[in-house]
Amino acid sequence: MNIFKLSLMTLLVFTIFSCSTDAINPDTENSLIANPDLIGTWTGIDVSYSGTITTISGGITTTQEIEGTNFDGTYTITFTQDPDMVTGEGLYSIEEVTTSDDETSSRVVTNLNLITSSTNWNLVDSELTMTADNKIITATISELTNDSLIMEIDESTTTTINGVSETLVKNSVFTYTR
Repeated sequence: MNIFKLSLMTLLVFTIFSCSTDAINPDTENSLIANPDLIGTWTGIDVSYSGTITTISGGITTTQEIEGTNFDGTYTITFTQDPDMVTGEGLYSIEEVTTSDDETSSRVVTNLNLITSSTNWNLVDSELTMTADNKIITATISELTNDSLIMEIDESTTTTINGVSETLVKNSVFTYTR
């Protein structure tokens, strides 16, 4: 009977100590909480991107350099908390310059936006994740102050149609202000 009581007491002691609350590391906890500076409406003032398009067709590889700069548009993004939603409004236009070998061409791409509807967002450290048009967008926030937000999005996509493969590698920078 004494062995049973001793075993029961030992089990009780281990249960009490294992159920105690652990101290929460404030640095870890805060990294999961959205920076309050992000909440609110931001007005876009610049969009730019640069990258390459590599095409492989019939065993021949060609590479084009691309650069795009915003020249027209009025657009905003609004971040809310509880629930964590981001909404985009307005459109912008880009002048895209493509250089391949000795050729340079330009075109205007209109009616663009980063977020087309309300979507969820999540911020951990400087990594902002949003879901837009059924795809996940991950942006790195390179600057966030009371009146300035700069986000960078790295993109890499490959498509193959009728044996022609095209790979786009692009870095976009979105600049907003309040």
